[in-house]
Amino acid sequence: MHTLMDRNNRGKFLILAEVDFSEKGPSVLQAASDLAATTPDAELHLVFAFGPAVRAADLRAFPALWDFTSIEDSDTAGTALHRIAAMLPLQDTRICAHVHEGSATTVIAKLAEDIEADLVVVGNHDRAGVNPFFGSVAEKLVRMAPCPVLIVRSKSIPSSAPGAPPCPACEASKRLTWGAHVRCLDHAPPGAGTQQTPSTFDLSA
Repeated sequence: MHTLMDRNNRGKFLILAEVDFSEKGPSVLQAASDLAATTPDAELHLVFAFGPAVRAADLRAFPALWDFTSIEDSDTAGTALHRIAAMLPLQDTRICAHVHEGSATTVIAKLAEDIEADLVVVGNHDRAGVNPFFGSVAEKLVRMAPCPVLIVRSKSIPSSAPGAPPCPACEASKRLTWGAHVRCLDHAPPGAGTQQTPSTFDLSA
């Protein structure tokens, strides 16, 4: 029986976190990085299941990617993961990036088995009018993954403007950058968000 703190044969606690570049993505990354920071000998693996191209408008929750016009191939996706990894406050934790083509469920379950992951961290995307869990990637991974699966649901933050609904992308940007960026691309000042690409992380294509 797998328990949350079981470790693989290499003595590391491997955390595999889904990156899908959605507005929910920063919540998943924050949960995964928090676990990595507080777990001895942890190793964080980021995975992106590559399929249809990701448009610039879909990247607004990630300030480090605001200068991207799109993500259309595995090389660009790898660069995007490197930038995201560079923003995580994990100076003493090894971070690896993986880009694989295919459905998220299949890619994540297969990679979790290949690297002997101890925990998979994914988001639970709300869909109006239906149960957001059943039929989702998260629900399928609970059945398919060879290890425990942590499902992260983002917590809404009240808007500072009375009566105005909060911008999900602004909330996500604030969480991912730990307050460094409090506005998404749509609401940020002109010229904000350009960053250099680091080259200090492993990339498994």
